[in-house]
Amino acid sequence: MEPTPEQKTVMYRICQQLTKMYTPVYLVTTDTRTGDLIIIAGEEIEASKQ
Repeated sequence: MEPTPEQKTVMYRICQQLTKMYTPVYLVTTDTRTGDLIIIAGEEIEASKQ
């Protein structure tokens, strides 16, 4: 599933903020069931945007 333009913008901003904090980004994907954007980074950081 392709992320929406808004999700792409949010994903870019979140990933940029994480890398500025030297936090590794392990996974960026869209949940095909719900359409949520999922970002897994660092050891315990998880961000999701619908």
